[in-house]
Amino acid sequence: MMANSELDEIILSETGPEKKLLRMSLSEFEGTRLLNVRYYYKDTKTGEIKPTRKGIALGRNRYVDIFELFEKHHSEILDYFDNQSTGFKGLNGWKSRVEKVARTQKSNAMVITSIEPLGGRDLYDIVFSGAEISVKLNNKNKFVSTLSEQSNPNDLLGRVAAAFELACQLVADEQSNAVVDALDHLKYEFSRQLSSIAKGNEG
Repeated sequence: MMANSELDEIILSETGPEKKLLRMSLSEFEGTRLLNVRYYYKDTKTGEIKPTRKGIALGRNRYVDIFELFEKHHSEILDYFDNQSTGFKGLNGWKSRVEKVARTQKSNAMVITSIEPLGGRDLYDIVFSGAEISVKLNNKNKFVSTLSEQSNPNDLLGRVAAAFELACQLVADEQSNAVVDALDHLKYEFSRQLSSIAKGNEG
């Protein structure tokens, strides 16, 4: 969280590329405290980050209404985003709910990892089998070949996170808004699935 003294604004978060930066912030306008959710862009001439017309400012009551809606319908909203091929009218009862249960079971499965020679330079090959996920890491991949040299797991996780973020940024660069939104959702799901898999391995 950071304060922007010039605009009398407290910035909570900024996500996305500079050409379509989504900023969430707190501010006060004519005595009313607001939560602002607005897209910004970087002016190529001046280098300044400027607001677009796309955004919304919420007072306390509207914020509470939306928060309660998200809290109540979180799973349904994610289902809708995850199953774009079913069409809008299928939101209340599509068959993909069965697929969601299967995905959840996989997320809570036990992960068994081995290092083996695989074709090409892909990082891994994965096989799902009941309550187990078999992960074969490719020893031809440079990152995998350095795993045995790592004594600091935090450094290893940091490298994975950095590589994943850089890959997302490279794909998002100059792409459509739909691609950028999909990558943001991918990063959210990636973090969520890591937590779920960790719980499965603890069990």
